[in-house]
Amino acid sequence: SPVAATSDSAFHITFRIENGGLGASGSNFLQRIAVSADPLPSPDDAVLLETRFEGSIPAGQFIEQTIQVRSPKMPGDYWVIVITDADNRIAEILESNNSLVSPKPLHVEKAYRATVTTDITVAPPNTPIPLQGQATLTANNAPAAFVVGDVMVRVRETERHLAVFTDATGGYRTTFQP
Repeated sequence: SPVAATSDSAFHITFRIENGGLGASGSNFLQRIAVSADPLPSPDDAVLLETRFEGSIPAGQFIEQTIQVRSPKMPGDYWVIVITDADNRIAEILESNNSLVSPKPLHVEKAYRATVTTDITVAPPNTPIPLQGQATLTANNAPAAFVVGDVMVRVRETERHLAVFTDATGGYRTTFQP
């Protein structure tokens, strides 16, 4: 698995499922890939993908899979958790060995960053304030074209959020109405 990704983007996870039992595994079991803020699998982990494995794994053998998933939308550090037989379909003596947590967290960075400016520095109360800005991709500073952004305006104790949508050049305009 990668150690870094940008938010809400595709990346690949490679993992191995081993059959340490004495007979062939059952088939049609559920595989789950999730992310967590901590390295402990729990029901509140965010599921990235669930898929069924239709085959059977002979005793002492393994399969290795590479699966494409989307990273979380929120930047941060996430532990990747792979759970096989997530629905407990296969009868096993030992059920506690069906999950694997990545050795290091996946670092999810913002897909883009933005600036905001205004030409107004002082205005009478209730004056609409035109805002403009530019969004660029974090990876290469190219324009972040046609993305939705959130401009936060804080005036004294009040905080407002304005949704913006960038154009082909990554630029946007909006108006703050106090």
